[in-house]
Amino acid sequence: MVPPYINGPSTHSPYNNGPTTHSPYINGPSTHSPYNNGPTRHSPYNNGPTTHSPYNNGPNTLSPYNNGPSTHSPYKNGPTTNSPYNNGPTRHSPYNNGPSTHSPYNNGPTRHSPYSNGPTRQSPYNNGPTRHSLYNNGPTTHSPYNNGPTTNSPYNNGPTRHSPYNNGPTRPSPYSNGPTTHSPYNNAPTKHS
Repeated sequence: MVPPYINGPSTHSPYNNGPTTHSPYINGPSTHSPYNNGPTRHSPYNNGPTTHSPYNNGPNTLSPYNNGPSTHSPYKNGPTTNSPYNNGPTRHSPYNNGPSTHSPYNNGPTRHSPYSNGPTRQSPYNNGPTRHSLYNNGPTTHSPYNNGPTTNSPYNNGPTRHSPYNNGPTRPSPYSNGPTTHSPYNNAPTKHS
């Protein structure tokens, strides 16, 4: 019986130190091996030039991740046409680096853009003064988060009335710092506790 891990040449041993035949992990050249160090054909992980391989290091055709020139590739490094992620000038691209028209993310001046760098009107996120804006930096009216004094606001910085979180003295509060009556958590002496 031949041992499976001999130091000499063997046949059909996947862990042989010498040359073998039909072994996917041999050190020498093989044929149709996906992990071959030499040139193979139709191997998706080949180090040499292959044909129709989506991960080829050399020039190929119709490869979406090709480093060389390709055709109809949405991620091409060269100039393309109608590509939303093109580094060159494109037209009607919502992410274009150059001037575009009706682009909500345009770096240049646009019109009717809710995120425009220039002055806009009736924009809820406008840097300039707006009216009836819930998040306006200027003075607003009837805003629950207004920086100025408001009335009947439970989170008002000024004095309010009927506020459960009021900084001033309140009455009939079960957690009052002063003496209360019939309070199970009162610091003062209580009755019927």
